[in-house]
Amino acid sequence: MQNLFFMLFVIGLLLLSMVCFGLIVILSILIFIVPNKITHFLEKFKLNRIIVYAILLVGMVTSFCAFYTLAPKETPEDKFVLEVNNIISEINSYENITLNESEYILFAKEKYDNLSENGKSEIEDFDVLELALEKIITLELELAKENELVLEINNFISSIPSIDNITINDSENILSIKEKYDTLPNNTKDKIENIATLDLALERIISLKSETNEALVESISIVYGVIGENGKVVNIDGNEYIHYYVPSGTYTITNNSDWSTVFIAENNYYKNSSGYSESKIVDKLNFTQPGETLNISIGSDVHLKLTTNGDITLLNQD
Repeated sequence: MQNLFFMLFVIGLLLLSMVCFGLIVILSILIFIVPNKITHFLEKFKLNRIIVYAILLVGMVTSFCAFYTLAPKETPEDKFVLEVNNIISEINSYENITLNESEYILFAKEKYDNLSENGKSEIEDFDVLELALEKIITLELELAKENELVLEINNFISSIPSIDNITINDSENILSIKEKYDTLPNNTKDKIENIATLDLALERIISLKSETNEALVESISIVYGVIGENGKVVNIDGNEYIHYYVPSGTYTITNNSDWSTVFIAENNYYKNSSGYSESKIVDKLNFTQPGETLNISIGSDVHLKLTTNGDITLLNQD
């Protein structure tokens, strides 16, 4: 209520200033048009023209100065409130928040923290800013984790001895690093140096496993992420995958990793309701421990797919 009375008082001062100015203009016009009547009017009330002008002028100036002094003015905090609200409005228009917007969002949070409680109450949709900050923190943590993985993988690759000196005892570490590499986003994989060295090391491990397995005269070794003799790179919906192809027949499959899942899928692909390519899964084998074996018949026009830690050996029983 006090704010309302104060605003009415300020508006009244402005109106008084305008009225005084108007009277000065009107009086000047009348003196120019009908000077005798104005002179007679002033003499009738014993008024001096100069005094009247002075009173009106003083009233006008005084009223306007009081209005200018008391009228609300934009403060630095009002500017900060506007900036924060504008940034929040822009955040609402983003489809995806990336680290490119982090500086902008952190700037808005800093301005918000410096506002008074009254200023903070004027911020619209503050929850949008909070969600954006949480997203930035999550992205920064993910980036830090990815950078740690990149450093670990690069250090491991640089420590790999010459390919001929790799032994079967190195297989666990090499396969573990390959699995970590596969978890990296495509744009982060570009930071890995000498990935060809890791690929050669994987090929060497497969070769060593084949040499040390006496029973595998007709066996096939398949390791996830390694093309080998039976793998082929295929492009599906713009992404590259490795499919493994073996002759049709009955096989005993031995699991060489801690656990893995093997899918047998048709070669033909079709578009699902979401517009993505899919192939029909014919069979699936779940391995839960190293050395576990399962038998399966593999027909023609199918391929094998492995989970990221897959490492299996197929022995033809026909």
